[in-house]
Amino acid sequence: MFCQQCGHKIADGSAFCENCGAKIDRPGANVPPVSEPIRQTPQQPVQPIVIRQREITEDQLPARLRPLSPWAYFGYNLLFAIPIVGFILLIVFSCSSANINRRNYARSFWCVLVLAAIAAAIVLIILAATGGLYELSRRW
Repeated sequence: MFCQQCGHKIADGSAFCENCGAKIDRPGANVPPVSEPIRQTPQQPVQPIVIRQREITEDQLPARLRPLSPWAYFGYNLLFAIPIVGFILLIVFSCSSANINRRNYARSFWCVLVLAAIAAAIVLIILAATGGLYELSRRW
């Protein structure tokens, strides 16, 4: 055991430090006996922290963070459906950071295209494996 004041080693059973004279607190000295009930102090209720948020309008947002309207989503759907021009603009908007919402929508459109291509490939593989392509070509 060491003194909390000076760090000097304390002999067993001493009540005071031999070096600095500080009183030694023994561990377990202040613990009430087992027969006495432990008194709990009442806890104060926790006060919630109130954070005041100010209202921000779309005009106050930077251009790259402004949300897209539902008509913009509809227009981009039509634009991306145009065969060559839509594909080029889809690539441009997917890489652009001019508007984050438009970029994220273009990337989600890519995900839909990739999933549709995977589904079409799976259907073609199943048809080829089962001879369904031969049946389809024979009927036409």
